[in-house]
Amino acid sequence: MKRAVSLQKTTLKILIIRFSAIGDIVWTSPLIRGLKTQLPHCELHFCTKKQYAALLAPHPLLDRIHYLDQNLPALRKSLQAEKFDFVIDLHQNLRSNLLKWRLGARVLTYRKYLWARWLLVYFKINRGPFRHWVDIFWDTVKPLGVVNDGQGLDFFIAPQDEVPPTDWPDTHQAGFVAFVIGASEFTKKLPLVKKLNFAVGSSNPLRWWAAPKTAPKGIRWLRPCPNKLFGIPVALFVWASRLRWCNKPTT
Repeated sequence: MKRAVSLQKTTLKILIIRFSAIGDIVWTSPLIRGLKTQLPHCELHFCTKKQYAALLAPHPLLDRIHYLDQNLPALRKSLQAEKFDFVIDLHQNLRSNLLKWRLGARVLTYRKYLWARWLLVYFKINRGPFRHWVDIFWDTVKPLGVVNDGQGLDFFIAPQDEVPPTDWPDTHQAGFVAFVIGASEFTKKLPLVKKLNFAVGSSNPLRWWAAPKTAPKGIRWLRPCPNKLFGIPVALFVWASRLRWCNKPTT
């Protein structure tokens, strides 16, 4: 049973649910900032998968992070004990539904546009105009009186993951272009020929990054231009720190 909640409460306890993946979690960062700045007395929690812990742990505006592992009932019991006023579901899948409807809180769920996306991906039927997911996430919290602040995305790097620019080779000291290889879904991957054309046609030093499981597939297209490219698979927050020093990041 949901509790009646007044937005005039001294402290609102709010849970954001987004289990994965890296980019989608980063897209939730404007909402974290908006909720904390526009509802300054709220207590803000976040629920995600354990493998993305380092993505949110350095965030100064989160009061607590909860992690999804294989034990969904234990997580649900832990979250029930928190007695949240609002749950903001920014994932909307089976597991997020199993959690949010058992917490006794008011629920705000983002609109996923599954039918329109399915038509576009499989039949190239465009039922747009499509909006950026960040804007759709903002729509989700309008009932709380929280609006888009226009300040973009946030990304916080723990001090131990910072990399000084002096670590770069001499060829990259004057600037470079960063190329980040990622995506697990085929329809989200840049075609090989486009990657190669970009690398060969770039007049700047190029640095590429890839997750360890992505790297073996990504390395093959680097071979035709070995003198221009400098890169190895590295941890997410190491390359996030290094991206600060590039002239132009390309993902």
